[in-house]
Amino acid sequence: MAKVRICPNCGFENEPYETMCVKCLTDLTNAPLVDRSDKSFSEDKTVVQTKTFLVLENKDFVIRLSPEVEHILGRHGEGSQYFSKFPYVSRRHARVFFKEGKWFIEDLNSTNGTYLNHRAIQGIAELTDNSEVSFSSSVSFRVRIEKG
Repeated sequence: MAKVRICPNCGFENEPYETMCVKCLTDLTNAPLVDRSDKSFSEDKTVVQTKTFLVLENKDFVIRLSPEVEHILGRHGEGSQYFSKFPYVSRRHARVFFKEGKWFIEDLNSTNGTYLNHRAIQGIAELTDNSEVSFSSSVSFRVRIEKG
């Protein structure tokens, strides 16, 4: 039986790994896991939502991004545990965000550039499934868009 974490504030059914409600940002650390079929927790609330995650796959690691917030990637941003070993990746290299059902990337004036399918990004570029993103020439990713 699939488990969910029910928000005590709004009643939204969150995935079991969520620590904050994706609908109202309430802390879920003390919210119990319940069976999805257990209707006793919110008989009157029916919410169906499909999230679209962005997965950046590298040969050595994978970064999975949630659509609720924008992500700043780099040696001092998200993924720093991976990017810190790449000196040509800037501290704040690129911004990735989800808007109107699509994923986008923007270079943050990095020293060595951000590339989408081997072309330097100027401004904001849309990410599509199976495209390739590179930060400088040091680290590249295969983009996967995943419905969750």
